[in-house]
Amino acid sequence: MHRMQRRGWQVEGIDFDEQATLKVSTRYGIKTYNGELANAKLPDAYFDAITLSHTIEHLVDPLATLRECARILKPGGRLVVLTPNVESTAAKLFGPFWRGWEPPRHLHLFSVDTLTLFLSQSGFKISVARTSAQATAIGYRTSRLLQLHQSSSPSLFFQIKLMIWSYYKELSDFNAQKSGKHVAQMLLAIAVKPE
Repeated sequence: MHRMQRRGWQVEGIDFDEQATLKVSTRYGIKTYNGELANAKLPDAYFDAITLSHTIEHLVDPLATLRECARILKPGGRLVVLTPNVESTAAKLFGPFWRGWEPPRHLHLFSVDTLTLFLSQSGFKISVARTSAQATAIGYRTSRLLQLHQSSSPSLFFQIKLMIWSYYKELSDFNAQKSGKHVAQMLLAIAVKPE
C-alpha cells in the first residue's frame, strides 16, 4: 500500500490483525480497517482498484468477499488476486508437504478454473487468469525442507544444493508458463467490474 501511496494513489487497507492495521495507519498515515471487509461498511462504487494479495486463501467465505469487492468497486474498476495454485507442479511433487497448504492458516486453495469461476459468480469479467512463477523458488525450497523434516540447520553444502535446485524448478515453471500451462505455484487473476 505504501508503494502505491508513493506513486500518488489514495490507498486504504484492511486486515484481521489489529496490530498490523494500527502499524500501517501510524507509520504511513494510511486509513485502515480491522476485520471483515463487509464490516467496514464502505459505500458502493468506492474504489478504482482492489488488491487481494495472498488474502483469499485465508477467508472463511471467499465468495462473499469477492461479491463485496464487486459492490465497492467502481464500474470498470479492477480486482487483482494473487493466491497459491493448488494444481501447481510443486503441489503435486510435495503432496502434503507443499508450502501452499499451510494449515490451518489457508482455508481455501484455488486452481485457475476455480478462481475464475468464483470471480464470474461474483459478477466480474476476467481479463487475466494464469499462473506466475515469480519468486516460486522460495516455495520449492521451503516445501523440500518440510518434506525432509529438517528441524536442525542443514549443512552449507545442502543449502547451496537446495538453492540451485529451487531456482532450477522456478525456471522450469517459468518455461511451462510461457507455453500456457498453469503449473506455477502462484495464481494471478485480474478481473473487471462491468460498466
